[in-house]
Amino acid sequence: MIVTASLTAVLGIVVVVLYRFGRLRILPSLTVGAFGFSLATTGAAPTIQAFLGGAVHLLASIRF
Repeated sequence: MIVTASLTAVLGIVVVVLYRFGRLRILPSLTVGAFGFSLATTGAAPTIQAFLGGAVHLLASIRF
């Protein structure tokens, strides 16, 4: 749950920054958001969550 909340916050910040710099328009962003919500209700949601969780664990294990 913590990873999901953190990832959501980071992606939200990225969306705001992209919108502020004019790289993101309203209609395409609403379309992508609606697609994400509809994708979350399909059978692909657990696979996507597992992939994102694995990616987060991989990034967390990298030592700088």
